[in-house]
Amino acid sequence: MNIAYLLLSDGTLFEGFVMGAIGKVFGEVVFNTGMGGYTECLTDPSCFGQIVVQTFPFVGNYGVKQSDMMSEKIWANGFVSREICETPSNTTSEQNFHDLMIKQNLVGIQGIDTRRLTSILRENGTQNGVITNDISNIDALVAELKTFKTINALEIISVKNIVEYKNLNAKYNVALIDLGYKQSIINRLTERGCSVDVFPYKTKIDDIININYDGVVLYGGVGTPDEYVDLVENIKILIEKNIPVFGINAGHLFVSAAVGGTVYPLKHGHHGENHPVKNLKKDKVFITNQGHEYAVEYQSISPKSAEITHISMNDKSVEGIKLIQKPVFSVQFNPEAQPGPMDSFYLFDEFVDMMKGNK
Repeated sequence: MNIAYLLLSDGTLFEGFVMGAIGKVFGEVVFNTGMGGYTECLTDPSCFGQIVVQTFPFVGNYGVKQSDMMSEKIWANGFVSREICETPSNTTSEQNFHDLMIKQNLVGIQGIDTRRLTSILRENGTQNGVITNDISNIDALVAELKTFKTINALEIISVKNIVEYKNLNAKYNVALIDLGYKQSIINRLTERGCSVDVFPYKTKIDDIININYDGVVLYGGVGTPDEYVDLVENIKILIEKNIPVFGINAGHLFVSAAVGGTVYPLKHGHHGENHPVKNLKKDKVFITNQGHEYAVEYQSISPKSAEITHISMNDKSVEGIKLIQKPVFSVQFNPEAQPGPMDSFYLFDEFVDMMKGNK
């Protein structure tokens, strides 16, 4: 097996073996606590710019099937696992995961101590890293890591033109502003009688308002309000016009910012399929899928503008809000995912009820 290395920006070096494609890739190293879901994770646009570390020590055992793909390609920059299985055992498997990595040119490393790596990231915070098979000049690599930054993410990820998902039995027409959308969000909406038009993130808001959509979804895990202030202003206009809005993941950050909320970076982010979130109104904990690096400051949400509806049971960060006397709400996690397996689907029903009540 070919030797590969993972070097962190603090100088920590791990030696392992090539997994997937051979090459050199830089990225923000984050750990994902899901026991499965490797295909869904890596094909999620929110992984753009990241080197994903799977904390569960074994991946690939159930292979890959097309229906698990959240988009047409792998978005992660790189992938790290303790061990990969090249002989999947699952009747639904259509492809070997290792072969998918090679086909999609995903550079990875296996055979390293992922528990130690995860501990470093958890204690010291997320940092940049590089997977490479050449460490002849470590000082130069560390210097490059310290200046590496993912830029123009939404410009790369968001659709360039409107994408239509028609439902012949549609009762509602929904506009989805693309912050890195996945097929699963389309499925949840069309299942509930919606036709969905996916818009580029920088679409002029009047182009959406003038079509008289029943509701607007802000979906995806890319971008922050500080980076895209025009989008915050667009959301303010939607709020003023009483148009039903459902913000998800990064959409939650933008909705919160539109009512004065402050966004801050988490120490090591939330990534995985097993994050407990409490619905304060239902007084019930749900298991959620998450993939984000930022959160909303609790004290910045004014009770005059919105109520906090969900909190993380791990760190008490804000996971959901609902605006006062406005048909607008948002959640930080991904309710269309199925770790529960259907715990959070009720949020889509609430959005549909909101559109119905606004007609």
